[in-house]
Amino acid sequence: MNLARMGDDWLRRSTSPELTISMIETAEVGRRTFMGSAARAQDEYALQSQQRTAQAQAEGRFNAEDRRL
Repeated sequence: MNLARMGDDWLRRSTSPELTISMIETAEVGRRTFMGSAARAQDEYALQSQQRTAQAQAEGRFNAEDRRL
């Protein structure tokens, strides 16, 4: 990934380069910091949701929503 144009020049020159982390990195830091063990439960729920979606797709449950089929 080309990161040359990401961020702000002033922030890159500042004494706090950590200010330039991406939103997804910010979310992960916050999740680890403030959610603790709840983050594991959230991950488990997300995995279960993805598994249910994959099963529904395999069973053709979304076919009616895709007009191209």
